[in-house]
Amino acid sequence: MEYLFSSFPHPKYLHVRATGPHGVDTAMRFMDDAYRECIARGYDSLLMEQALEGPSLGPGGIFKVVQARLAEALTLKRIAYVDSLGRDDGRQFVEDAARNRGINIRVFATVDEAERWMES
Repeated sequence: MEYLFSSFPHPKYLHVRATGPHGVDTAMRFMDDAYRECIARGYDSLLMEQALEGPSLGPGGIFKVVQARLAEALTLKRIAYVDSLGRDDGRQFVEDAARNRGINIRVFATVDEAERWMES
């Protein structure tokens, strides 16, 4: 499966979506693409919808991605994260690892929930 990145501007935030294979490299690419798109369009709030297929990254992989993209994430006011394929293993770890490093992130089960938080 090929990696595909899409963005959908909203008045208060940028919604980005990635599809493709699930892995550390793809997750880092998604975060990099999302940040670049946010900056290019002048947004400081981001809704990331991940639809990457494959097994969870596990705590080690999640931590590696968070650490690698920490500097960029800290410049954003608010980040909502959704795994739209319904993977919930690691969801709380993503939020805890990022928030413990000062990132204002919330992890949601659905895009609708994330959108409500972004609009609040």
